[in-house]
Amino acid sequence: MTEEIIYATQPVAHKGGRRAVNPQFFTVPEEGVKKVYLDGDWPALKTAYEEAGAKVYPLSDMPEEKEAAKAAAATAKKEG
Repeated sequence: MTEEIIYATQPVAHKGGRRAVNPQFFTVPEEGVKKVYLDGDWPALKTAYEEAGAKVYPLSDMPEEKEAAKAAAATAKKEG
């Protein structure tokens, strides 16, 4: 399940384990997505994900790692 996804028309250098999709091919929100990082102005995509319960952020706000990866690294550090 993809919890975080990127929508951008140009390649994204540091995806941090997220999948990148061209927003030109958007039809419906992907199931299970909780965070969307969006590059550009795609109001229909933004609205559809917000109505599905996902948070939508500009690509410039995207952290280097997914939140799940950060949590797993923190847990491993505590246990190790």
